[in-house]
Amino acid sequence: MGFLASAPPGPIAIICIQRTLNDNRSSGFISGLGAATADTVFALLAAFALSFVQSFIQQHMFWFQAVGGILVMVLGFSIYMKKVNNQLGSVGTVKSSHLTNYLSTFLLTITNPIYFGVFMVLFAASGIDGAENSLISNLLLILGVGVGTSFWWFILSWGINKFRKKFTVRSLKWLNRISGVVIIVVGAFAIIKMLIDLLPRIVIS
Repeated sequence: MGFLASAPPGPIAIICIQRTLNDNRSSGFISGLGAATADTVFALLAAFALSFVQSFIQQHMFWFQAVGGILVMVLGFSIYMKKVNNQLGSVGTVKSSHLTNYLSTFLLTITNPIYFGVFMVLFAASGIDGAENSLISNLLLILGVGVGTSFWWFILSWGINKFRKKFTVRSLKWLNRISGVVIIVVGAFAIIKMLIDLLPRIVIS
């Protein structure tokens, strides 16, 4: 389930690919681990079917969309502006710290509560009811989700790293620009959707 929830392409996958090609495999993988941690948190909440969490997310969806959209746009802009160098004949960029890579994708994922719904659907489709399972069963379920989603990010970063040496400075510059624009558009879409959802409330008031 963790593997299935992470595999569909999206902004986090673009970031993982971009960091793997610009920096190295570990940068891409650790970026993926940030998302995997957030996914595991959502899976934990979904497994126990906490109704008050669903209520909280629904009541504060505006802020989730606003914060998430802004974070996505800021990260997209930083990727677009990322400089590529060619020191000692090795293509790369000034590397970000692993902590920065991890936290950035964790925040992007945790502010997107749609993943909570994804795990709710996956668990329901599989007939899993955390309320009826034992604590050990639920913990093993969450562990499995964490391992599954982490395994996906390992496969992605490992596979993309195989092509890393084929990229030139020029191609990496274009990769950063295209990735940055795509991520900025995703963030802008989230903010526009948030404003559209807010408009009826403003009109009514």
